Amino acid sequence: MSARYTVRLSDDDREALRLFVSRGTAPARAIARARVLLKTDADGPAWGDARVAEALDLCAATVQRVRKRFVTGGLDAAVERKRPDRVYARALGGRGEAELTRLAGSPALCVIADGVALRRDRSGRLTRPPLHGRLRRPVPHPRLPPRRRPGRPV
Repeated sequence: MSARYTVRLSDDDREALRLFVSRGTAPARAIARARVLLKTDADGPAWGDARVAEALDLCAATVQRVRKRFVTGGLDAAVERKRPDRVYARALGGRGEAELTRLAGSPALCVIADGVALRRDRSGRLTRPPLHGRLRRPVPHPRLPPRRRPGRPV
């Protein structure tokens, strides 16, 4: 595959890749791909896939894919992350998303009273979450029992 996709970098591309690698501020994958292009350049070192893969601690298939993406898509396509081909369906429609946004920003979802976080159940009553799994059902707010700690008087 390496003979089919021959990497030939222009002087400007080569200098841009060297600068890109030397800065080291880009994601590690992008830097590794830039180094692959620099090592496989036909006008430069012209290393083979196996040698580049061993030197950069990559798989030979990765080197081949980078070569192919450079020849077919150019420098940016070879270095940058490939975007997914698939379009994902939205889980919520417009109304569902609006309702979720409204609920997430609603102050009525959670109230803190006496250091206890309360939440509204489906009927709209304020309830307290169970205490460490001992309490199975939420307790209605008007009759909140005090929190008890084992071995301590109330």
